[in-house]
Amino acid sequence: MANDIDPAIWGKMNKSGGGVVFDDREFRADLDKLWKKLTPKGVEKGLGQAGLQHMTDAIDLPPKVPLDEGTLQGSGSVFVQGDLVGTSENRARAGGNPTPMRQISGVKQFGKYVATIVFNTVYAWRLHEHPEYEFQQKKGGEGGKFLEYKLHAYGDRYYKIVAFWINKTWKEGLR
Repeated sequence: MANDIDPAIWGKMNKSGGGVVFDDREFRADLDKLWKKLTPKGVEKGLGQAGLQHMTDAIDLPPKVPLDEGTLQGSGSVFVQGDLVGTSENRARAGGNPTPMRQISGVKQFGKYVATIVFNTVYAWRLHEHPEYEFQQKKGGEGGKFLEYKLHAYGDRYYKIVAFWINKTWKEGLR
């Protein structure tokens, strides 16, 4: 039997001191590749879905995007890394003319993920930043800080949406 033993294996056994050695460098390198491939996809998809939910919440939950003709509500757009993910539903009444943005520039930041929600009217910022304004439809819950309030009130929900998509992307990528 001694003649059937490979001397190279015998030498490795002696060098290990009788213990088992697991070289995980290749595993770690493969895991790092997967991390770099799958995580950004999951984060971007999750930010897009969370951004769309945030925009919808701003339109539907108090304090809501102010409503007169529906131009402001229908002008919403969500971008992730500068790419359009979706726009708000056109709920314009007679006289309303919503024009959601289709392009945005200057939002990509190396090493960071950026979701941007835009309401594309000249007065969107003014109405958002001045909750003291008397809105025509007060009974409907319209008011200022319609985006900012949602981020504080429902931020955990938006983070969970991002986490869900990271998890889903990993599960699908490992199949």
